[in-house]
Order: sequence, then structure tokens, then C-alpha cells
Amino acid sequence: ETIRRRTLYLAGSTPGAYAPELGAGGPPWFPPMRADESMFCALVACAYGLRSFNVYMAVDRDRWYGAPLDERGQRRAHADGWEQLARALDEVEFEAMQRPVRVGIVWPRSYLRLSRATHVYGPFSPSIMEVISGSPVHGCRQDALGHADVVQVAWWERCEAVAAALTRARVPYVFVDGDAPDGQWDALDLILAPTFEFFERPLAARLAACQARGARVVCGPRRPKRDEHGNEYAFEELARTRLELLREPDDTLAAHAAELRLEPELDLGEGLCVTTHVHPRGHRVVFVINPGTELRRATLTPELHRHGRDLLVAPPLRQPLGETLLVGPQSVRVLLLPEGART
Repeated sequence: ETIRRRTLYLAGSTPGAYAPELGAGGPPWFPPMRADESMFCALVACAYGLRSFNVYMAVDRDRWYGAPLDERGQRRAHADGWEQLARALDEVEFEAMQRPVRVGIVWPRSYLRLSRATHVYGPFSPSIMEVISGSPVHGCRQDALGHADVVQVAWWERCEAVAAALTRARVPYVFVDGDAPDGQWDALDLILAPTFEFFERPLAARLAACQARGARVVCGPRRPKRDEHGNEYAFEELARTRLELLREPDDTLAAHAAELRLEPELDLGEGLCVTTHVHPRGHRVVFVINPGTELRRATLTPELHRHGRDLLVAPPLRQPLGETLLVGPQSVRVLLLPEGART
């Protein structure tokens, strides 16, 4: 879940999602990690929008274990998997592909800074707490600091509730940093932003600009009355946004998805997550993810059954897929659909 969340933030906030240190193995003081776990993390990152990466470490060194190549440069058994992945991504020009996403969940910078400033666990940073507990705000003070809400915690909980509702509805989304470049907002038709008693003027202007071009902006649970410096401010820019992120968001988001005709991801079976990436020339890559600990069987669409091929198999060895597809525990199947085929 942490890999998925961080990749969705990277994909939503930067024009080219790149991981300079995509882990293969780890230092000996980290929890033990198997080779297949490193590959699973890499595939999940690609599934949710990572476009390029540097394998860290590709070669073992002092105070490291589990790299595809040992300290003498000899291949280990799992080096084949990394080579297959690199060849497959190069074959489809994965760096040029896009995952069609029309929904963005905003992470306002002022709320991020407040969470960091109120973090009390010292050397256990918010990033470490996210890995340990699943929440970077787990170590924040729980007092309201004069506000009506515990903003340093509430903004995160609001965003996570919205993300969970979108996931249940299989609607693709990304997390967007409040300071993200202009191009990251252009494709978004539904923008969901947590708003409390204070907010950022530049971000409010950005949301107003998105609404002016036709995007739907939904805020909540409160209308802000002060800016990021604590000064009173009316935020007239947000007057026409919808104040709807009040309680459980499922019904609200379902209504917006229907009105905006947001296309959901493929539903290939219980317990499976699916993402689709499209190349400008028309071919597609479909990731079928099993995040659980039990074997799952995906029921393929007729097009995947007829035209899909396993991308992680060498081209001469690729065979037609059956009507169903086995997906092992904590594993990812990567399917290629040629130009002209539809999912």
C-alpha cells in the first residue's frame, strides 16, 4: 500500500515519474526481504505510474544483500526477472505510456508542513512511520492548536477516506502536490481537496483556474477563513467550489463518477487490482495485481483472452491466454494488448 500511495503521488505531482533508488535487496538492518518481494514492489510501482527507475543496488556491496548481481558481478537466479522486466518495458516504450487518470486528490503543502512540525517521534520520521504503521501522521500531536479540527491529522484521514472510496469504485486517481507544475492539473476533470479553517492562497487560485477551464472542484469539510500565514482571508476564489467532503465520501464520489462518466478500471476478479497504460501508438499494457496472500484467478475480458500476451515472457515464447489467468500471492501479471485491440 505504501508503494502504491507513494507512486500515485509521484505520478500525480511530477511530469516524469522516476525512482533514482528502486530497491533490489536491502541493508542488513532492514527487515528481511526476499528477491520476489523486491520484484513485486517494482512491478506495483510501474503499475501505478512509475515510468523509469535505477535499480538500487543492482550489484551487491558492503552492508547490502539481495542484489541481482553479486559482489563479483556474477548473476544470481533472480537477475533473470530484472532483465525480463527491463526488456519488456523497453519493448513497449513504457516511458512514453500514460495511465488515463481524470481524478486528483490534493495534498496541500501547508497541511503537510503542519504535520511535519507537529511530529513528535524524533528520529522516526513521518516517512518511517508510514512504512511502520501505514500513516505518516501517526506520530503527530493530537491537539487542535486552536482550530476546530486536528488539522495535522484530519487532512490525511480525509484524503485517505476519499482514496479508499475511489479504490472501491475502481476509479483511477492520483495524489497531486499543492505545488505541482501546471501540466499536472490539465488532464484532471475531478479535483478533490481537503479544506479546513486555513488554506493556501496560491493553491486556491490554482483550484479556481481549474474550475474556470471546466474541471469540477470538490472541497471540505470547511470553508477556509485564514490563509497560510494565519491572516484573515475570504477565499472568494473557492466560493463556487462544492463543499461536499463532509462525511463518508462513497455516495458523493459515486454521483460525480456517474455525472462525469469516469471510466473504471477493469474488474477481473475479487481481490485483484488492475491498471491500464496506453501508448500514443495504441498498444496497451495491463497490470493485474494480487496484493493478498492467497492465489487468485482472474477472469479475462474477451479481448484479453483473444489478443493479450504475457509481456514478461520472451516474444518467441508468448502464447495465447486462456479465459482465466492465475495470479500468485503478492505477485503481478503484465499483459500486452497490441494496437487495435480493446479491453
